[in-house]
Amino acid sequence: MVDLRIQVINSYDGSSAFTTLVGGYRLICTNGLVIGKTFAHTYTKHTKDFDLSAILERINSAIDIYCNNARVWHRWTDRTISDNQAEAVIAYLPGLSERLNTTLLDYYQNEKRELGPTLWALFNALTYWSSHEKVKRSSSANRASIVLNRENRVRTVLNAEPFLKLAA
Repeated sequence: MVDLRIQVINSYDGSSAFTTLVGGYRLICTNGLVIGKTFAHTYTKHTKDFDLSAILERINSAIDIYCNNARVWHRWTDRTISDNQAEAVIAYLPGLSERLNTTLLDYYQNEKRELGPTLWALFNALTYWSSHEKVKRSSSANRASIVLNRENRVRTVLNAEPFLKLAA
């Protein structure tokens, strides 16, 4: 089961703009499911003209788009892929090291055991990494920012040709 997830990023001191992102949240494993295209991203500077009602309108329309994406995710559960195809998709992750490549392939093999050799299993391996991969103790104060960066890296993969071909 996947629930709607709305992230709100804000700062008290104006160092960050008011930002919202809409995606999914897989309840079984608590993965934050990113969506390849940013369809519900709002970015508003802190000014006297800050209009929360306009942001709420965009979020409401994003809920419809989320529902469409949920149908796409369901189709991915039936899309069988090979290990070579999974490797080709993972290769598009920005900043991919050999160690991270091995980690992601291991995550895919774990997901594949439960979900089968599907695009859904690969997607869940990528989002598992973005949501659950450990953060160095020295960086723990920046965990939210690190997870957001990982999600953006996964989003890049979802928009890359190898993934788009499999998802078509």
